[in-house]
Amino acid sequence: MAIFLALLVGVGLLMQLHENEKESKGEPLGVGFYVLKFFLVVVGVGLLVMIYVARKS
Repeated sequence: MAIFLALLVGVGLLMQLHENEKESKGEPLGVGFYVLKFFLVVVGVGLLVMIYVARKS
């Protein structure tokens, strides 16, 4: 699970770099990019909650 979380963070950082690069050029990102970013945030928060609950019990 920790490996998956690390991969998720890595993908999130790459997406943030891509977003910054596109915005600096003034290009539109598209709706799909934001949907994917929202999905990654939801999955990441879900994993963190699962890890917290597993360690608490």
